[in-house]
Amino acid sequence: MFFIKGWVPLSDVAHALAVRRRLEHNEMVREANAARRRLLDTIPDYRVDIWRICDAAPRVGILLPHGRVIDASRRLVKWPGIPGTSNRFMDLMVGTVGSSEWVYDDEDPVTQDELTRQFGPFLHFPILLSEVCMEMATGKRPIPSGDDLEEAEFDDQSPRQIAKQIVAAVDAGVVMSRSEFQAEHAPGSGRVFRLAWEIATAERPQLSRPGRKRNLP
Repeated sequence: MFFIKGWVPLSDVAHALAVRRRLEHNEMVREANAARRRLLDTIPDYRVDIWRICDAAPRVGILLPHGRVIDASRRLVKWPGIPGTSNRFMDLMVGTVGSSEWVYDDEDPVTQDELTRQFGPFLHFPILLSEVCMEMATGKRPIPSGDDLEEAEFDDQSPRQIAKQIVAAVDAGVVMSRSEFQAEHAPGSGRVFRLAWEIATAERPQLSRPGRKRNLP
């Protein structure tokens, strides 16, 4: 909501694209009704496009209280490899540091003290993207397509990337226990590994069998 020239808040970009997709969908519904054609009355998932815009942003920044902008790591707005609006650091629709709602299984939500230790004085500060990102959100510029985000290279600690490594190991005939897979592919990342294991198990059901895992029919 508050920013300086050359920058735009991430949350504004996300909401602009959400509104645009809803209006486009409503127009499709009207046209379908006029032509007496059936159309599934659902709003298309716009979240992947927001992640694409983040990925294409020339710069990522944080707005400080006195109006200065400092550059931020692109990992801050990196897609985690699963559906949704959150990665480990923030939520697209909120657009501030530490706003992520990414909670796994029955784990307790992250506490305020934990967030403070992780992000320090930058906790809750607005995340900014280069101004051109708003032009993508509003349709003045095309959203880069290229390969789908599912095919892109993500941080090695993303659940989908770890799941791919697990599946590749199983297909290659590697024999390991679940704990050995975690030690090999995601040491110290229990929450991420649990989600990666679920993704891998959906692709290779033999992983759900007890004991050491191998490429069994």
